[in-house]
Amino acid sequence: MTVWPPRFAVEAPLGRLARYLRLLGFDTAYQRSGDADSFFEGMDADRIALFRTRRLRGRLIQRQWIFIREDGPEAQVRAVLENLTLKPGHVKPFTRCVRCNRPVETLAHVDARGRVPDYIWQTQVRFTICPSCGQVFWPGSHARRFDEKINHWFKRNSIINHDN
Repeated sequence: MTVWPPRFAVEAPLGRLARYLRLLGFDTAYQRSGDADSFFEGMDADRIALFRTRRLRGRLIQRQWIFIREDGPEAQVRAVLENLTLKPGHVKPFTRCVRCNRPVETLAHVDARGRVPDYIWQTQVRFTICPSCGQVFWPGSHARRFDEKINHWFKRNSIINHDN
């Protein structure tokens, strides 16, 4: 049974997949070091394990898992979305820190000054910040490009609203 929204635990060789899942707004723990067995054992049982290492298939019997066969990160994302039958309305892009996985918080425009380049501060009106690592985010051209990726993954017109 999948907890909703799904939460993931991602093996080290799938770092770009972990980043994309965080960009989509999913709580995604990532194995930065150590061995995969210890990493998955230390994770909450409700996290869906995503891995490429074949030997793990027989070891993760106490949790839901998806063996990732695809090579490219975009194909890997699509495989996860299809496996869990996720729809565009299930994703909440740019709501998590891509570095440390924490949910981001709204940062007042005035408080962004000095934390972002002057040009960005002058041209952007919305900012978010990670309460853990302090990384500041804003909806630049990357947001539109990522929305296009989402459309491609779901093969449909955009229904994602980045203004929420």
